[in-house]
Amino acid sequence: DRRLCGDDRHRRRLDDGRRASRRSGRRDGLRRRRALGVDGRARRRPGHGIGVLGGRPVANLTFVLNYAISGESLAGFHTVNLLLHFLATLTLGGVVRRTLQRPALRARFGDEAARLALVAAGIWLLHPIQTQSVTYLSQRTEVLFGLCYLFCLYAFIRAVEAKRPSGWYSLAVLSALAGVASKESMV
Repeated sequence: DRRLCGDDRHRRRLDDGRRASRRSGRRDGLRRRRALGVDGRARRRPGHGIGVLGGRPVANLTFVLNYAISGESLAGFHTVNLLLHFLATLTLGGVVRRTLQRPALRARFGDEAARLALVAAGIWLLHPIQTQSVTYLSQRTEVLFGLCYLFCLYAFIRAVEAKRPSGWYSLAVLSALAGVASKESMV
């Protein structure tokens, strides 16, 4: 696949253009259902011909929905990756702020909790190691995994603080399950 991006002076070969096009370019409903693993067929063993997203239905769903909305536009796929990364950043900020406001840390960090959370989230947002999750389409699984993991932590912290924690505990469990369905590393 010879898809190129950038202007004529700085041409770069997309790392996963062929895979993304093939993965997101599912045009008929049967292929989409198979991609999501809901066609009733027996799944192949992990790593045997099911591709990068085999066994990752949440990630597959995001690619299918992304394709339904923006077609094969790479900008649309990158925009969704960027939005997911930004949501993970906000979630991390919430985790740090609420953790620093817990009784054991409140005396030391309570007044600065919001500021420290903003700094931590800013580092997460802008650190160069995070660029792959936005620039490589196939790394959406990493972004989803991170977002689900952080939201699971956030929901658990909120559950511990809440008078009626069952809703927050439920969100934590659902987030953990979505994370596992995004990338197996969540286990």
